Amino acid sequence: KKQAQDKAQDLKKQAGQKVDEAKDKAQDLKKQAQDKAGDVKKQVEKKVEEGKDKAQDLNEANQAQDKVQDVKKQVQDKAQDVQGQGARPQEASTGQGPGP
Repeated sequence: KKQAQDKAQDLKKQAGQKVDEAKDKAQDLKKQAQDKAGDVKKQVEKKVEEGKDKAQDLNEANQAQDKVQDVKKQVQDKAQDVQGQGARPQEASTGQGPGP
């Protein structure tokens, strides 16, 4: 009878250990899952940041292009003014632009 009780006690102990191990494993897995989720979140945030940076770069590039366009236009306008002053009679004779 004592043996049977001891055996039962052992089994109970083993079962308890198994449950603890299972709990530990579950904790580990949960932690790993959380870490992974954290990593993924970090990666996503990093991508979003990179995206923002890219958007910023693009924006700046577009603004720079706009500036270049503005300058080009100003230069063209100036050139036309200069031409216009020196070449009005010719323009009139070719039928382009305003008359004299």
